[in-house]
Amino acid sequence: MRLIAAACTAVLLAVSVRAAAPAAAAGPQPGAKPAYQRYCSLMAGSDPASRHYQTEMAKLPLPNDEQNVAIASAIRRAIQAQEHSAMLPPDVHIMFRDAQRLLVNPMGSDELVLVTAGSGNPPHWYDADVDRTGSVQNVEPLPPGAPERVAGFMRGLAAFVVLNQMLGGDDPLPRAGCVALVRAWFAPAVGLLPELERAAWTPPQPATPHDIDTIRDALREYARRPDRDRAKAEITKHTLDAVGFDPPVEFVYRDPGEPGDALGEFDVVRFGTRPHTYAIVQRHPNGHIDISTSPLCLVGDTRCARYYVWP
Repeated sequence: MRLIAAACTAVLLAVSVRAAAPAAAAGPQPGAKPAYQRYCSLMAGSDPASRHYQTEMAKLPLPNDEQNVAIASAIRRAIQAQEHSAMLPPDVHIMFRDAQRLLVNPMGSDELVLVTAGSGNPPHWYDADVDRTGSVQNVEPLPPGAPERVAGFMRGLAAFVVLNQMLGGDDPLPRAGCVALVRAWFAPAVGLLPELERAAWTPPQPATPHDIDTIRDALREYARRPDRDRAKAEITKHTLDAVGFDPPVEFVYRDPGEPGDALGEFDVVRFGTRPHTYAIVQRHPNGHIDISTSPLCLVGDTRCARYYVWP
C-alpha cells in the first residue's frame, strides 16, 4: 500500500502532466529568457496558442460523478468488511483520485483514491487501491497529517498559478480562464475542487485595516530573515526598497479554506502601487501570517521566473 509520499507524488504527477501540454511547457525553455507562466490567460485567450492549449486540456480524463459514486460505494463496503461490523457503514466521500496516472501509465498498477469516511470532525481519511474495474483491492487509514499535506500542496499550487499570472502581465486576473484551468488541472482533487473554483472566480473584498496591519507586520518580519541564497536576497531587497514596508495592500486572490481544515488561508496579495509586487500570503489558523514567495520581484522584473519552479 502506498503511503503519503506516494500520494503526494500522485498529486504532482496529475498536475505536472496538465501543466506540460505542448502549447506551453512548464518553465522556461532552454536558452529562452525566463518568463512567468500565464496559464489562466491561455485558458481565456482566443489566439492560436491559447486554442491549442485549451484543446490539449480538453483531452485530459476527468473523474465523473457516476464513477465517483460507484467507487465511494465500493470503498464503503470494503471498510465495513474490514471492521467486521453489522452496522450501517459510514458515508464515504471521494477527496482525490489519481485517474491521471492511468493515462500516463495505462499498464500500471491500481488507481490511488483518497476518501473521507464518517461525519466526525475531523473525519477519518483512508487510502484505497482501486483497479480498472472499480474493485477495491485494499483500504488503509491515512497517517496523521497526510491529508493536510496533500490539500496544502494543491491549494498552494493554485495560488502559485495566480502569482505567476499577475507578475507576468499585471493586467486584471482573467477569472473565467483561471476557473477553466482549475477544472482541468485540479480535477483529481474532487473534494477541493469547489473551494478552488470559488477562490478563482470570486473577486476578494477590500483588505480591512486589520488585514493591512497584520500583513505589513508579516512583510517586515519577512525582510528580517533574508533568503540564504545571496542572489535571491538581493533581488528581494531591491523590491522591498522600492515598495517600502508600509505599502498599500490589495487582495487579488483569496482561498479561505474550510473551517477546521488546519491549513488556514492561502492568498495572493499586491504590495504597492507603482512600482509594486505580488506575493503568496498564508494565514494560519492560529493567526500567524507567512509570506512564502522568494525572491520578491517588481512587476516587469523577470528575474524571479528562473526561481519559480513548477512541479
